[in-house]
Order: sequence, then C-alpha cells, then structure tokens
Amino acid sequence: MKAIARKLKTAITNPAKLRNYLYGKLNYWPVRRVDHPQLIDMPTYCISLPASQRRRKLMAHQARKAGFTGFRFVEAVNGRDYTIRYFTERGDYDPVEARRYHKGGLTVGEIATTLSHGKAYEAIVRAGHARALILEDDALFASRRLARIDFSDVPDDCDVLFLNSFVTDDPPHDHVAGSVYETRSWHGSAAAYILTQDAARKLASAYRPVIHASDGLLGRNLAAFDGEDHAFRQRGARTSLNSYLIHPDPILNGSTVHFTETLLDT
Repeated sequence: MKAIARKLKTAITNPAKLRNYLYGKLNYWPVRRVDHPQLIDMPTYCISLPASQRRRKLMAHQARKAGFTGFRFVEAVNGRDYTIRYFTERGDYDPVEARRYHKGGLTVGEIATTLSHGKAYEAIVRAGHARALILEDDALFASRRLARIDFSDVPDDCDVLFLNSFVTDDPPHDHVAGSVYETRSWHGSAAAYILTQDAARKLASAYRPVIHASDGLLGRNLAAFDGEDHAFRQRGARTSLNSYLIHPDPILNGSTVHFTETLLDT
C-alpha cells in the first residue's frame, strides 16, 4: 500500500513522471523530424543485442521519425555468452592491467560493452566515414535540441563530440559557442557521441585488450587540460582525444532518466 501511495503522490505532484512511465509501458517516445541535414544524413551506429527487440523497435522508430537516413544497428557482444577467462585467453581482456585502475577488475558485461563499442569503431574505420554518430540502444532523441546543434560552433580540433553527458556542473564550465562547451565538467557517458575518422582509428587501436568500461575508455583517453592533474584523464590511456559536449543533452540516456525524471523540450 505504501508503494502505491508513493506512486499516486508522484503522479499528482509530477505528471511528467506519470507520462514517462506510460510511455515506457507503451514502448513509445515522442519524436519529430529533425531539420538538420548534416546530422540526419550522418552515418549512425546503434549498438544493440539482436535479442533486445523491444529496444530495437523503439530505436528504429525514433530514427525513422527523426529522418536519420544512415541509421544501422551494430550487433553487440553478449557478455552472458562468455566468461572473463574466455576473453582473457583470446587477448580481448587484460585483467592485470584492468586491476591497476579498477579494484577487482571489470565484469564480463563491462568487457562485452567495450568490445561492442570497439566493433562500431572498426566499422567506421572500414567505411571511411569523415564523422559518425554512435548510440547505445537506450538513447532517447530530444528532437528540438538535435535540430539546434550548430556544427560551425564546434572547434576544428574536435575528435569527440558528446551528445549525452553526465556533468558535475550545470551549466558546464567553459562555454565555447551556442550549445557547445569544453568537457572540463564531463564525468562520463558513452550513450551518444560523434567521432571523426581519426578518432575512430585511434580508438579502434586502443580498445583491445580491454582495461576500461566503455565510458571509461573514452574518459581516460580524453586529452588532459594544461596543468591539470585529473582524476581519470590520461590515466591508463593509450591515445589522446580532444573533446567537446553539447548542453543540454540532445540525446537522453534512457536507462538513467526515462520514466523517472522530467524530460524537457523533446
């Protein structure tokens, strides 16, 4: 009864949470066409397990409604099919090096997720795309925010542009122009990001053997700011990437915010 009372209170005090709960039950998310040719024609790689049909259906619906012409799925590595020993013996995982940076090393799921992102990097390199968007299959499009992205605001040295970010400050530090910020306030997320061909090549060479989870791989390989002794940047790194982020997030992390928080400006 207490749980029911809490849900009723939430529905009364925050109708948006009830709305999102219902969207989740219906496997629906409101998306409109994104009037942004540079973005909707960009090759888009969505990492997803073939068995995740519910997620795939919603992702394909969003891409179709938004008008993303280059959308395709990348078959994710299923950690449930393997063991840490299997990945180690194949040279896909280095448990000794991983334990230098992560107490106890990585879980089999974390290893599989990084290998899945690695498949996307390799696909981008093979295809020779100048830029490509990588999504995880719980992404939610904020159509108006996507349409407002101005790539002319992104500095020329950008290797990675985050479209979803966990940030330590809101708004983030170091505004560049428009909705673009430097990543001093970025603390994680591999849910949605754009890579250049050069960045994809660097990451394709750096992700194996795995020693970091997918967001850790990105974060630890971000270039450090001058004079900064950062908690994770360039610690356990194999390359260096210049990065920026779009704020507010034009792509939402569905596993984190869907059905539970107010999602604005969709």
